[in-house]
Amino acid sequence: MKRIIIFLIAFLPLFGQVYAGEATLVITDYKVDNPEGAQGGAPRGPVTLPEVWQDGHVFTADASCYGLTLRIVQGGVTVFETVISAVDNGEVVVPTTITGNYELQIQDGYFIFYGAVSL
Repeated sequence: MKRIIIFLIAFLPLFGQVYAGEATLVITDYKVDNPEGAQGGAPRGPVTLPEVWQDGHVFTADASCYGLTLRIVQGGVTVFETVISAVDNGEVVVPTTITGNYELQIQDGYFIFYGAVSL
């Protein structure tokens, strides 16, 4: 049993790398968005960052992101926005006309998950 556990601990990270290919994980942090006039506040407790992978202009989000809004933002201005769909298996293709350095945001209620991306 110990050998199996040691094997899994040692080699599972490699399988994730093979699965991801050239994709990189882009969500690195979150912030609380509490709009003026909102009742209550953000839920207390641990926050789990969703997994969103980037491969060029294609972003693939895990199932926890289905139905959430994905935005590409530069200097506080949204240049691309869409809803992540389960029909597309969480895959979002950003137009190739959008190039440069941006912030990717995913809005989930009071939380905005974000990370820096280059397109």
